[in-house]
Amino acid sequence: MKKSVSLIISIILIISLCGCSIKETIGNTVDSVLDFADSLFPVQSISQEEYELYDISQPDLTSCYNTLSENQKTIYKKIGVMADKMTEGYIKLCKAKQTAISDIAIAYDAFLKDRADIFWMPDTYIIASTGKGNNKMYAIAFEYSDGKNSNHYPVKKEKRDQMVAQLDSVINEITQKAEEFSTQYEKEKYINDYLCNNVTYDKSALYSNTVYGALVRKTALCEGYSKAFKLLCNKVGIQCDLVSGVAEGENHMWNLVNIDGAFSYVDVTWNDGEDYITYSYFNITDQQLSHDHTSAPLVSDLPLDDARKGLYNFVSYSCTYTGNTYFAKENLVFQGSYVTTAVKGIKAAQQKGQSYQQFLFSDDKLQNKFTQNPDVFLGKIQLLLLDKKLTYYSLNRDTLTIFFE
Repeated sequence: MKKSVSLIISIILIISLCGCSIKETIGNTVDSVLDFADSLFPVQSISQEEYELYDISQPDLTSCYNTLSENQKTIYKKIGVMADKMTEGYIKLCKAKQTAISDIAIAYDAFLKDRADIFWMPDTYIIASTGKGNNKMYAIAFEYSDGKNSNHYPVKKEKRDQMVAQLDSVINEITQKAEEFSTQYEKEKYINDYLCNNVTYDKSALYSNTVYGALVRKTALCEGYSKAFKLLCNKVGIQCDLVSGVAEGENHMWNLVNIDGAFSYVDVTWNDGEDYITYSYFNITDQQLSHDHTSAPLVSDLPLDDARKGLYNFVSYSCTYTGNTYFAKENLVFQGSYVTTAVKGIKAAQQKGQSYQQFLFSDDKLQNKFTQNPDVFLGKIQLLLLDKKLTYYSLNRDTLTIFFE
């Protein structure tokens, strides 16, 4: 008996804006018919055992999963089984109800955001409907070709296994070093610094949107940086999630991290300066982030059909705590007696062999005092430095970087 199948192609597009790529989901209906009986890959099913054994018990890897509807959770777990096996051909996912196409898109995005380690899944997939009436089902294919419609994993399974071994080796090396530190803050800072010191921002590099690109090939875009930061933080017991949004008019990705119960934002991509690490975007608040970043809305706040057409997030927390910033931890916050803080900070940096030090303005009043007359502000610091001559400065949001000889 032949099965008549109506194809629906659902494409996840990569939107590239000035090198920073973020996935946006759309749906596109194509009128065509495929006979599975004559096709290379018949419709398959995930066995109940495979479905039940798929592990979603790790809290740091299920943040997005926990926000999903029951139907979306079922789809998510089936996609997880497919990802692990790199399944070829069509796999039945769910009943073909009205919301199913959106459910599939949302579940797939949730899976990719939870599982930053999964670098081999494609950015496109094909959905097919099979059966009739109450028995109508949607099936999905990541690897499929019939001469007319095709979709493929970006790597072969054999190469995937070799790449996973390479990635695991690098991850183990980094996390072992991070675990030598005693506090979550120190572990987090080590990971941030490692990525800034070892990864190069590259618009054209292969796998630049993946953790493999960032950690093995050492090249990445914002998505690669953010996924690598999430994965490494999760590995050392730090809750960390991905955040999609817009920064200075461009699609962008960064992280939401929980350090000792306090949430804040980290943008490793923007912390990676050309010549040095800047901590302007390390454990910052909602207010600081809003200066040049806008988080996309939560998917739960969007109409279901709209949710798969643009950027959105699965989790959100209030970020108001300032005690986990680099500046608070290192006593580099400018307050009323800023001169003493500056001199101590610069001397500490020089002892480390650095030619710069960064400081955070505690309030707008003090920052305005600097911007109105930086020469007077810096002159007071210079008087107490004697032979340590200040050369120039850089002001970014509320962060002042002072360079010296």
